[in-house]
Amino acid sequence: MQEQEDIFFESMPDFGQVFAARTPVPEPATPPRRTYKSLFEELTDKVFPERFMEPYDAEKVSLAIQLYQEVLLAKNDEDALNDLRRKAYNVLGICFDGTKLYNRLMHYFNPRLYLSPFNPDDLNVANQYYPAIEKNKNNHVALEEMLPKLQWFIDKKDAEAWQKAAVLEQEQDEMAYVDDNTWIEDVRNLMGEEYYRQYIEDEYGNQQ
Repeated sequence: MQEQEDIFFESMPDFGQVFAARTPVPEPATPPRRTYKSLFEELTDKVFPERFMEPYDAEKVSLAIQLYQEVLLAKNDEDALNDLRRKAYNVLGICFDGTKLYNRLMHYFNPRLYLSPFNPDDLNVANQYYPAIEKNKNNHVALEEMLPKLQWFIDKKDAEAWQKAAVLEQEQDEMAYVDDNTWIEDVRNLMGEEYYRQYIEDEYGNQQ
């Protein structure tokens, strides 16, 4: 009997290992992406020479030294900083935060915008460019380099938006005119036709 019990317990699985195998191991938390208050702050962080010292890359360190000095000199010049951002992307392969430009492009190229009401022409355009925009959502320079190909559609949608705004404003003006006329009719009915005409002549001259 003892021999059978020993055999039984030896054949039992190690439940510790079983549960350990079934328990999912949490993946390491991804550190939050740093946000920057300005392009100058982002540049001084990302082109700082120390970033290219582990592993040490003498060529990139040399390029970073030059770029970092140029960034410091261009602190208050947005156009120069933007040029340096493109330069840093091209010579050092640095990606820059593209959130702001990405969100702007999504205002035009999100395919879901053209599903209801269904607009097949604009949907086809959005479908053509959306994958590349989404792929580069964290790369400002890459998105910026796409702009010349996208500008015609942006201009088209802006023109449509202005036209809709003009129509809406005209409709609001017409509604206000109707309200004014309604008010005039109420005054006429209240005063009576004879008194109303006399009132108009006294106020505006004989214009009606």
